[in-house]
Amino acid sequence: MKHPSKGVLHAPHAYPENALPPGVLPLARPAPLVKAQSLAFLMFEKPDLAACEAFLTDFGLRTVEWSEERLLMRGSGPAPCIYMARRGARARCLGSAFSVAG
Repeated sequence: MKHPSKGVLHAPHAYPENALPPGVLPLARPAPLVKAQSLAFLMFEKPDLAACEAFLTDFGLRTVEWSEERLLMRGSGPAPCIYMARRGARARCLGSAFSVAG
């Protein structure tokens, strides 16, 4: 007899909002303040900026600025910078920025 793998995650059942099970309330979503048009850039913290630069260069990004503390990279589009990394103790995502209309 086969038993299901305990390491496999199953997606929860999806219900349309007009057929929610008893006791489940629809998700209240506030009206958006703005709508993002595009991703402007990503910000990371990396312990090894030289390795980060080599990795991104392999994927076609170009170095805009490199120092012991900060790395700025651009892509092939018009944006002056799409990736920023600063030196840190561990690799982690610091955040992202988006362009909005207006």
